[in-house]
Amino acid sequence: MVSQPLLLKTELYNDLLRDNEMESMTVLSCNATAQRLDAIPLWRRKQDGPMDEVSIALLEILLPHVHTALQIRRELQAANAQKHFAELTLDAMSSAAFMVSS
Repeated sequence: MVSQPLLLKTELYNDLLRDNEMESMTVLSCNATAQRLDAIPLWRRKQDGPMDEVSIALLEILLPHVHTALQIRRELQAANAQKHFAELTLDAMSSAAFMVSS
């Protein structure tokens, strides 16, 4: 948690939030494990007050889709890392090799 005095000193606040009067944040926790936390911050103006029931219901409807998108993103990142490692390995070899993917 960041205190308000510390938030007011950050680039995030000074470059983005202050000009748009965004002072309240709700965190949508999408996935939490011992190794990883996926969360989406939702900023609101002070005069907007707390989220209403319709907004909360919409977030609950969207949450499974956010889970799916984050899972796809993690799998693409893992595939990209594997591809990069394979390319580095092939570049380090002194003999010719072919890389076949399915």
